[in-house]
Amino acid sequence: MAGGVTLRPDHTPYVAKARSALREGKYVLTVHASSSEQLKEATTVPKNRNVQLVRTI
Repeated sequence: MAGGVTLRPDHTPYVAKARSALREGKYVLTVHASSSEQLKEATTVPKNRNVQLVRTI
């Protein structure tokens, strides 16, 4: 079975920031939230620690 890889336009800012952070020796955490409740939980701790967040659709 073969498949292709595509980059959605809404992911471009995330990928650019992630690559830049990795080049600078920083960490990247990716969260795929299944609900608004999960998204709220996932963003609470980073926001309280002055971490830069990038969201996609």
